[in-house]
Amino acid sequence: MKRSNNIRYLSILTSVLLLISLIVLGGCKSKEPAAEKPTDTVTPPAVTSEVTPDAATPEPTGDEDEPADEVTEGYVGTVDYNNGEYPLYLSGGMSFCLTDDEAVLINTFLSDDSLEYYTIPEKITYEGKDYPVTKIDNDAFSSYMELTSVIVPSSVKYIGNSAFDGCEALESVFLSEGVEVLGEAVFNGCISLKTMTFPTSVREIGNSVFFDCSSLESVTLSENMSVIPEDTFTNCESLVDLIIPSSIEIIGDEAFWSCSALTALPLPEGLKSIGNRAFYDCGGIVELTFPSSLASVGEDLFEYCDSLTTLRVPSGTKNKYADMFEDSEFEIVEY
Repeated sequence: MKRSNNIRYLSILTSVLLLISLIVLGGCKSKEPAAEKPTDTVTPPAVTSEVTPDAATPEPTGDEDEPADEVTEGYVGTVDYNNGEYPLYLSGGMSFCLTDDEAVLINTFLSDDSLEYYTIPEKITYEGKDYPVTKIDNDAFSSYMELTSVIVPSSVKYIGNSAFDGCEALESVFLSEGVEVLGEAVFNGCISLKTMTFPTSVREIGNSVFFDCSSLESVTLSENMSVIPEDTFTNCESLVDLIIPSSIEIIGDEAFWSCSALTALPLPEGLKSIGNRAFYDCGGIVELTFPSSLASVGEDLFEYCDSLTTLRVPSGTKNKYADMFEDSEFEIVEY
């Protein structure tokens, strides 16, 4: 009897334990693995633009894809120039380096090479100080293919080498009284340029200023120039109107090379020297007069001047020039 009761109690205990186990197991859920934290970090882009005194800081737009406006006028940073670092200023699409006391028009990647017309300002005002624009730097407008007209103010004293080199659409350049020096090849390859007047302030020009200006028809030189340098009018095949002022003392080598449209070229009294091949291939010149001041004449002066029929020379110099041009067909006549 006792054994029977024990078995019964054991059976009940087993049932109770089984029930408890089921309850515990039914109330539990499997634990989901935690999501991995991203290991890559996002680095914010470096700030490259600087706040400038002349340009307001743009307000946030909320659109991260909207680019900030470019600075097209005013201070934009600094530039290395002639071993120094100076403020860089944009005006009308062109770049100006502000040195200690003046502004220089220079060519930078910020300059607008699509300009058609440009009037150079007389001064740049920055932080309450006026910087007169005194110089157009080398290559400042080089190969500006759409540029047709430029006005240079009286504040500019110097125009650098190749300043307008390759400006094939350039038709008009106005030089104000005040410009003093033009460097080499300033208008080289300006094939649309038709006329040029140098103000009397111009006293010096470099070699090849009008090299390959094939449409150039008329040029007025300054009365304060003393030299027409080498290759000044080389390949100016349309040049027909040129008056050489009495101040000119030297005509350089090949100065009028292949100016085939020239039919007359009065040489002034006071001219002392004519360089080698100065009139090479000037096939339109019919008559030329040497002034009595002329002391030196270069070689091959009239090579391919097929239309030249008469060379007028001062009295008593015919034999000298006859020996010099013994193989030429033109007549030498004293005056």
